[in-house]
Amino acid sequence: MFPIKKRYPGHAFKVAYALLGLGLMSLEKYIVVFDEWVNVHDIEEVLWIWGNNTDPSRDIIITKGPIDVLDHSTKK
Repeated sequence: MFPIKKRYPGHAFKVAYALLGLGLMSLEKYIVVFDEWVNVHDIEEVLWIWGNNTDPSRDIIITKGPIDVLDHSTKK
């Protein structure tokens, strides 16, 4: 989970794609980006914000990337 100070629409997607380009971060299953005012160390707040403020059609992207051979849950 990464808090950012959004400066323009789509900024969170740009941050997520940048993180995927950092070495082994490309093997991560989930990258979640929050606004700076969310306390990412409070799991209850994170889950509440995530569950109540997310519009899947607008806020979620699903990408395909490299597959880790040690991950049994990936489609090969």
